[in-house]
Amino acid sequence: MKGTFISSDYIKARDNSIRLVEINTDTVVYGGLTESEFSWQPLVDTLSSGSYNSLHIIYKPELHLDTVTALRTLVGNELPSVNVTVTSLDLLEIYPDDIEDADDKYILRMAYDENAILDSEYCKNSFKALQLMHEYNHTSSIVPFYGVSGSTTYDTLNTASYSENVPNAVVKWNQGNSDVMFHKITNWNAAKSDLNSQYAYLQSFEISSEALSDNVAWAYRNYSIVYGPSLSSLDLGTTIAYPKFSLPSIAQANIAGISSNTELPVKHYHEFSTSEIKKQRRREGLFNTEHFISASGDEVAISDVAAGQTLKSFFVPGMPDTDLAATYTQYELTGSSFPAGSQITGSVVQANITSTDNDEALIVGLKYSGSDETYYLGATTSLLSYSSGSDSIKFRTLSDIEEDDIYLVDTNNNVVDIIENKLIILNQPTGSFTSVNLEPVDNIIIGNTPVFFAYHNNKQKCFMPGSDILMEDGSLKAIENIKIGDSIQSKDGSSCLVEDTYIYDVKSIKKMYFRDNLIVTDSHPLFFDGEWTTADKLGWDSKYMFVDKLYNLKTKDNFIVEGIAASGRTHDSLDVSVDENGYTKLAVNQI
Repeated sequence: MKGTFISSDYIKARDNSIRLVEINTDTVVYGGLTESEFSWQPLVDTLSSGSYNSLHIIYKPELHLDTVTALRTLVGNELPSVNVTVTSLDLLEIYPDDIEDADDKYILRMAYDENAILDSEYCKNSFKALQLMHEYNHTSSIVPFYGVSGSTTYDTLNTASYSENVPNAVVKWNQGNSDVMFHKITNWNAAKSDLNSQYAYLQSFEISSEALSDNVAWAYRNYSIVYGPSLSSLDLGTTIAYPKFSLPSIAQANIAGISSNTELPVKHYHEFSTSEIKKQRRREGLFNTEHFISASGDEVAISDVAAGQTLKSFFVPGMPDTDLAATYTQYELTGSSFPAGSQITGSVVQANITSTDNDEALIVGLKYSGSDETYYLGATTSLLSYSSGSDSIKFRTLSDIEEDDIYLVDTNNNVVDIIENKLIILNQPTGSFTSVNLEPVDNIIIGNTPVFFAYHNNKQKCFMPGSDILMEDGSLKAIENIKIGDSIQSKDGSSCLVEDTYIYDVKSIKKMYFRDNLIVTDSHPLFFDGEWTTADKLGWDSKYMFVDKLYNLKTKDNFIVEGIAASGRTHDSLDVSVDENGYTKLAVNQI
C-alpha cells in the first residue's frame, strides 16, 4: 500500500462557510499540537488491522524530522513487530526514488514527488485543484476565484470589501511559485484584464466576522493520508493555523492610501497569510548589519571577509562532513555536553562570502543570557542547540526554536538561556544574509566565548558528472569514473594520486556555474588567470538546474578538470594546534 501525506488549507468565509484554499505535499506539522488536533494513531490502527509487517517512510528531515520521530516511536511502542525504515531526502529534492511495494508493506510518502499527479498537478498548482472542484460542481466548497484555462474562464469572485485594514483579493501564481500577493482592488474588470492568466489567477480574500473580531486571520489546516486509485483519505486531525502577527490597524495597513488595484507591501504578508516560514527558500547566515569574528577575537566586517582569512569556528568530533541537510539535521548528541575534543578553532576562509537578498523583509533577532547584544540572522539558519525536552544537541532551524525548551551550550558545557528569538518584519525588503565557506570546519561562530552560537555553513564544492579529469598519461577520464589510487596531473605538470572520491546524492534544484564544458558549484576553489578564485567570484554564467549527483576528488594539492586547476583539498582532515595567542588553529592547505 502506498499513501501520501498531505495537508489541506481551508478558510471560514464571510458567509461562515468552510472553503478549500489549497492542498500541499512537503507539508509541515505545526509544533505543539494536541492529540485531538493531530495524531498518527489512525495510521497505526491501519497497520494493526492490516497484514503489514513493515512501514517505509519517505521524508525530508528539515520539514518532517520531529513528526517522523513521533510516528516511529508510536509504531515501536504499539506494533513492535512492524519494521520501520526510512528514506531521507534533501530539502529541494523533487524526484524521490520509487520504493518497491508489497502486500505486507505500507509506504508513506511525505516528500513532494514531481512524478506524482497529485503533487505536480494539484498541489503545485492550486488553480488546477480549484478548477477540478468547480468542474465537479463543488463551487460552494472552494474559495471564490477567477482564472482562465484555454478557452474556459472561471469566475466566482466575491468583490465586496472589508474594513480598511484588510485586503479583498489575493493574486497567486499557478506555475509552482508558492508566493501570494495581497491586493486592495476597486476596479475588478481592470484587475482581471491586467492579470497574466497564463501564470497567475485571482482569489477573493475571505475572512469571517469571527476572525475579524479575534483580530487575526486564522484558517483551518487538515492533515490526512490519501491512498488507493480513488484517493481515499485517512484523517489525522485538524488544527487552527494562525499568522505570525495579528491584523494591522487601519493606520498601519494604510489601504486607503494605496492606489487602486495595487499590491500591499510585503511587510503585511505574515499578517494575512497563515503560511509557515518556508524552509525551501534559503535565508541562511548573518544579516548584513552583523560581523564575523577573527581567530584572535577581532570583529570582521562582512564586506572585509575574503579568501585566506582565518575566522573563529567550532569543531565537534564526529560531526558529518556534509552540506546535505538530510544528513546533518539527523546528527544528534545525547545530553547537554559537547563530546571530548570539541573546541574553538581558527578556520581558513576558502572562498569569498555568499550572500542572499532579503527579498521578504524578514529577519530573526536572537539574544541569549549574558549578552546585551541581539544578533540578526536569516530564518533558515541552522544553529547547534540543546533541547531539554529531548535532552539532545543538534542543528535546529532558527525559525523553529522555542525559547522555553531550546538553549545554547557554552564552551564549558553550561546550558545558556535563549532570552529572545523573535521574528522581525522590516518595512520594506532590504539587506542580505551572508555566510562564508570555511574548510574543513563548517560551523561559524558568532558571539563572545565562553557563550557563543555556531551555525551550519554551506560547503558543498563539487562538479557535475561528465567533467573530464586530466590523467598522468595525458588522457581524459570522466570524474565519476575516477577511482582511489588513480594517477592524475596537477597544475604544475606533476602527477599525484587520488586519495579519495566523493559522490553526493543531491537530487534537487541547485545553482550551477558554466564555462565551456565545465559545470561547477559556486565556491569550489579554481586556479584561474594566475590566482585562486571561484566561479561565483569570476561571474561565470549560472542557472538553477536539477542536479542528480555531484562529484569531487581529494588529492595532495590540486587536479585539472576541463583544463582548469581545481583544489583537491576541500575535504582536508583536521590538523589542530595552538597558536601564540592561545587560540586553537587548523592547518589547512587551501589549494
